Amino acid sequence: MGLFSRKVKSDNHVVNKMFKIIDEGLKIQEMYKPLSKGGRFELHLFCSNIVMGAYHRNHLSDYNGFEKEYFIKLYNLSGLSSQEFTTFVNSRFQFYNNEMNKIIGDEYGTYINGMIYSSFYVNPLQENISPSFDLGEILKFNFRFFEMLRYVTDESDKV
Repeated sequence: MGLFSRKVKSDNHVVNKMFKIIDEGLKIQEMYKPLSKGGRFELHLFCSNIVMGAYHRNHLSDYNGFEKEYFIKLYNLSGLSSQEFTTFVNSRFQFYNNEMNKIIGDEYGTYINGMIYSSFYVNPLQENISPSFDLGEILKFNFRFFEMLRYVTDESDKV
């Protein structure tokens, strides 16, 4: 039986704390506009890159156990089959890492965050994401997005 062959309860308090941080970030993001169920899962995937990276930086020796428990909890949240989960999460982690690198590398503040906006609000859970070019909505989205990003980053670094 594989790691994700059945739903497993995760009692890891650190994993639960990281999910609570993401849930608070979700509340911040939804001050802009409520997310669909798919959009909420997209936000969890986006934030998972942040919290897992923070834990890896701060607790390298404990990371493998944390990672296993974290993915069990994320899988249980997903409602996907194990194969769908693995494929989708791997592609999204790569996508969100690429988008974060564009945001971080944008020293002049000119990058239009239409891909993440689209993945959260326009077409969540779609294999191929098309960017949104609705600049008015993206600007309103970004106000809460960057607030959420700061909160999740700061809080996960404290764990």
